[in-house]
Amino acid sequence: MSETVSRLTIAQLGGLSRLAAGGQGVVFSAPAVRMQYASSLVFKEYRADVRAGLDVSVLEAMPAYLESLPFSAGMELLSRSAWPCRLVESDGVVVGFVMPAIPPEFFVQMR
Repeated sequence: MSETVSRLTIAQLGGLSRLAAGGQGVVFSAPAVRMQYASSLVFKEYRADVRAGLDVSVLEAMPAYLESLPFSAGMELLSRSAWPCRLVESDGVVVGFVMPAIPPEFFVQMR
């Protein structure tokens, strides 16, 4: 699997809205990005200290693997995981990736 999948820039993601934050970084909506696998995507931006230790070649292999699968197998993978679909870069440096948003059925209204 030597195929390289194109990268996106932060500017291509649209108006970012912060959704959540965790140990590795912050997740934003990515309203301008459309892909065959999902109608709604989010952008996970790694914190600077996490980016410093990233093995970009491993991260790059994940979208390439997804693209190598038959469509139905790719959809199955994405239905079970938060899988990177495209890497996102800023000034030529990988800062995160886009992945499908969590489907609405996973959210519950708590009272």
